[in-house]
Formats: sequence, C-alpha cells, structure tokens
Amino acid sequence: MSLEEMFGDDTAPFRTVYETAQAVINDYMTLHNCKIEKVAEQLGTTRGYLYGTLDPNQTHRPLSVDRVIEITNLTGDTRIIDSIKEASKVSDIWKECSITDIMMAGLKIQSHTGSLSETLFEAVKDGEIDEKEGERIRRMAMDEITALYSIIGMTK
Repeated sequence: MSLEEMFGDDTAPFRTVYETAQAVINDYMTLHNCKIEKVAEQLGTTRGYLYGTLDPNQTHRPLSVDRVIEITNLTGDTRIIDSIKEASKVSDIWKECSITDIMMAGLKIQSHTGSLSETLFEAVKDGEIDEKEGERIRRMAMDEITALYSIIGMTK
C-alpha cells in the first residue's frame, strides 16, 4: 500500500518543499534547454540519485540542506529555501508554550505514534496489509496528524 493510498489526497506539509525543488529544477532545465542528466552532472550526482532526492516518498534519499544549497547556488533560485522557511514557521509557536504544554503535547503524540507503530507491526507480520488493516492504519495515522495539528494550533 502506497502513501497516496494510505492518506488519500491529504498531502504531508513537507511535500511542498519537494514540489518546490522539482519546480526549481524544471524551470532551470527549461531556461537552459537542458535535461535532468545535465543538471545532475552540474550537481555532482547521477540522474537517478537526483530523481530520488526530489521524490518525498524515497526516504532513504532525503532532500538534504546541502543539496538544497547546491541547487540554489546552481539555479540562483531561492524558492526552496523560502519554502523551507514557510514550512518551519510552525517551530516559532513553541516559544509561546509553557514547558508543561510542550511535555503534554509530546506525550500525546508519543501515545498516537506508539499505537500506530504497534498496529503497523501487527499488520505487516504476515507480509501483507489487507483492506481492513489499511483502513485502520489510515485512520490512526490521520488521528496522529490531527493531534499534531491541534497541538500546533493550541497557541493561536
């Protein structure tokens, strides 16, 4: 079961950073009339590795800060950094919270994460996630995301 199947049309907030990176690379290729192989070469990597880096589903090849800086230096386009800055604004709200609020928020998220991890472990034991298990995982993941967003919103 893919992330898209599990979460439907709901996209994770970090996806916008990856989508922005893809747009920056695409615009650069259009501007310079070149292909992804040329961009990868200019960044000192391979086409396949660059593709993987720009794909948020390939967590074994995350879009690193170093790669973002390299892409920004190559293209002269700061949109990826701006996107990261926008996505990280959430961290500023924690300055307004008491230590008790932060501890309780952490415990609430850990509670959801532990339950979800246990459910995932049980679901994959037989090597297959059936429809019922997939729906339970999706519901639990969405509950965790909802809890996180409610915690983020508690200072607003």
